[in-house]
Amino acid sequence: MQKLWSYSLGWDERVPAELLKEWTQFKESLHMLSNIQVKRAIVPKKKGVLKLKIHRFAVASESACGACIYLKCIDLEKNITINLVTSKSLVAPLKKFSLPRLRVVWRFVVI
Repeated sequence: MQKLWSYSLGWDERVPAELLKEWTQFKESLHMLSNIQVKRAIVPKKKGVLKLKIHRFAVASESACGACIYLKCIDLEKNITINLVTSKSLVAPLKKFSLPRLRVVWRFVVI
């Protein structure tokens, strides 16, 4: 999307061939999303919970930003489970920022 925006095309203009090729490859890979399985319960219910920890990760590049939050559970039998709580991604703005600045901006969006 960021590349498309950078061309400043009108709604009725043709997309350049290299962007059309990228989009076609992306579209053809979407069927693989049906293979993803996400557990609904993030805290194990069968055994008592000894400890819960939240881990947050964020990354920014010139083309996109992303962040995710995981919950690490340790039960009474010392079994460890780690589950995704939430995630978010954004296309980086066309206005060029330094990567440190983009990371700071992204942290405010996530929180």
